[in-house]
Amino acid sequence: MHEFFEVTACALLIATTACGVEPSWASIELETQLKPPKVEDPSGPEPADPTPPLVLGPSESDVLVASRTCTRGMAALNEGRLEAAAGHFDLSLPILRHTTDANGRRTLRSCLGGAGRLSEALLDLSGARDLYREQLRVEAGPSVERRLRSLGERDELVPQPQIEMITRQLAPAEGHPCGASAAECEVRVHLARTSGGGRLLRAAVVSVRRPESEEHEGMGSYYLVWTGPGGAHRWGPRLGPAIRDEGTHYDDPNLTMGFRPASATGPWVLFIRADATWSERCCGGGADGHDRDLTICELTDTEARCVRVAKQRQCEGYSDEPDDSDDQPCDEDTNRFVSINGGGITVRGDHGPLESARSADGTLEGFHAWRSVFPRRDL
Repeated sequence: MHEFFEVTACALLIATTACGVEPSWASIELETQLKPPKVEDPSGPEPADPTPPLVLGPSESDVLVASRTCTRGMAALNEGRLEAAAGHFDLSLPILRHTTDANGRRTLRSCLGGAGRLSEALLDLSGARDLYREQLRVEAGPSVERRLRSLGERDELVPQPQIEMITRQLAPAEGHPCGASAAECEVRVHLARTSGGGRLLRAAVVSVRRPESEEHEGMGSYYLVWTGPGGAHRWGPRLGPAIRDEGTHYDDPNLTMGFRPASATGPWVLFIRADATWSERCCGGGADGHDRDLTICELTDTEARCVRVAKQRQCEGYSDEPDDSDDQPCDEDTNRFVSINGGGITVRGDHGPLESARSADGTLEGFHAWRSVFPRRDL
């Protein structure tokens, strides 16, 4: 029977072709209909079960291990070991996200918060937002909502553990002031802040003390270091206050720094104020004084530029000889008042406005537009 069907079908096709006409779709369909159905080998594989397999969540022991791993990640984050913290969170979160256990869900919420803090430490603003939003989906909380709203909108001090992380990053960084003798220099991070304005940058003021300079200076040289998202901290320009001479002893300055918007639509700039007392002793006389320096810096992901804006100095000189009134090293009381607005920066003196100029020590006097303080590189 099978042969009859096949021959008949073939004869139909041959006859059609023999007439000089290509086989029609009807002929092909007929051939298909006449061929017997194919019988599967009963010894072959069983057909696939259309029912999907039951997917189970992580086991209780898996959740316990993931919880402990997350705890180690939180500890590493608090110690400023960011790479170790990232590794622990990467291992624990995929497991905790699939748990339905109440304790596991609480651990998940805590772990997401830690991962969000890690993203902030790495200046990954979008990553931090995503993690905090996921944390809120697990369990709503007012503190997380507040953190999410304020994220990147204001500048903040960097916690002490992350300051220690900055110190470790600076040791091998390019541009180290001590060059090949970096291992012999003492580097100390005094203050660090993260910017706001929806775009994260981090800046820190560090001192570098060279062994051979300790007999001349009461403090080390001060530098700005900074980083953008995802990068390590880099060395920036040297900061004041300027050392008067080798005979001047400076106490370590009291530092204040903060990011502020230069204008409603412009980038944020960094303000650094250093207050330091100093003393000079020489040739039967001396002087004591107090300096206050204000520096502003413009930071991008690739560059840091700083300008020493103003300096205040109060000092009083004296002589060890009562009748020697001609050799007074210092008798000065100079104040400066600085105001900032969208157009630029204005520096006034004790008696009102000053003409727009740069003084002998490089600081600003009078009004200076932002474009003149930090001119564009492509002009």
